[in-house]
Amino acid sequence: MQSDEKTVGTSRRLHGYHPELAQSVRHPAEGNRAAEPHRASPAGSGGGKQSTAQTAGAERRGHRDPKKIRRHTFQTIEDKYRFIQSASAGVSVDQLCRLLEISRSGYYAWLHRGISPRKLQDQRLSRQLITLHQKYPALGLDSLFHMTRRQLMCSRKRIYRLMRQLHIRSARRNACRSTTNSKHSHPIAPNLLNRNFQISTPNTVWVGDITYIPTGQGWLYLAIVKDLCTKKVVGYAFSNRIDTALTLAALRMAVKREHPAPGLLFHSDRGVQYAAAAYREELEKLGFIQSMSRKGEPHDNAVAENFFSRLKCELVYLRSYATRSQAQNSIFRYIEGFYNPIRPHSSIGWLSPMEYARQLKRQNVA
Repeated sequence: MQSDEKTVGTSRRLHGYHPELAQSVRHPAEGNRAAEPHRASPAGSGGGKQSTAQTAGAERRGHRDPKKIRRHTFQTIEDKYRFIQSASAGVSVDQLCRLLEISRSGYYAWLHRGISPRKLQDQRLSRQLITLHQKYPALGLDSLFHMTRRQLMCSRKRIYRLMRQLHIRSARRNACRSTTNSKHSHPIAPNLLNRNFQISTPNTVWVGDITYIPTGQGWLYLAIVKDLCTKKVVGYAFSNRIDTALTLAALRMAVKREHPAPGLLFHSDRGVQYAAAAYREELEKLGFIQSMSRKGEPHDNAVAENFFSRLKCELVYLRSYATRSQAQNSIFRYIEGFYNPIRPHSSIGWLSPMEYARQLKRQNVA
């Protein structure tokens, strides 16, 4: 009789609580008992009501409230297999399989098969995605896909599916403001670049621009120099003032690191920091050719603007800096520890700037 009670309790844990299925495993005598007149409960039994202890004991033996049981569903056949594996103690596997309308041979095949190679790969990919997302929370689907496939074979659709399952979303925030002051009397260079952003040789075309970072101490201004071929930030400088000294410091850092040949084309907006006499004289001394965007055309310097967009969306807008020093250290780590050596770029075959530079160097040697 105790075995029958366990079977009935188990059947109530099944999907949807099917009474007609549960009836098939009850003892035949239960039907006769149901037809008998209601008998009075013994004295002191509380009018037939179960005590809290009795109810708890019944739930432990498998007699759970059908209303609660109905909320538990089997989404896949593997869910049924797992249920049988956990509930087969004291109840035959054959009965459980019949109640769940699955084959016993299928259950035993699943039991001895283990985890499939595809699921093992999904587990490895999931661990990799979680690690990358925790380290670089602003990266989206395409960047995570190309960074993951370097170590594990996968498709973009598969990464998309796993990201949805893991609730991984980019933490980017979008914003754009202008720092260009073109209201000055300095000479304006012609637009020699003319939006030709596809350059095949490193250190032949550079672009420069300025942005600002909010901190608890006021604005921190950042000037950068970027190589159009490799997309690498080759020079940068920080200051609490937005002046020509800032842009000169970034230019000199780039020259010191890359040692470009004379004839390099340097493009910027027409801001006073780039049009000033000191800056034009420095470019002339280095043998560089100056180019400037047209008035009211920020897309003429889109590559430099693109870096600032990435910097702010992937770093600055996700943090709050109490001091300029904190912001400067954070941006330094972003450029030298992530953007140049790690971050993939679609325009250079989803390689990082440093990887692409090494690839070009190997090709030139060969």
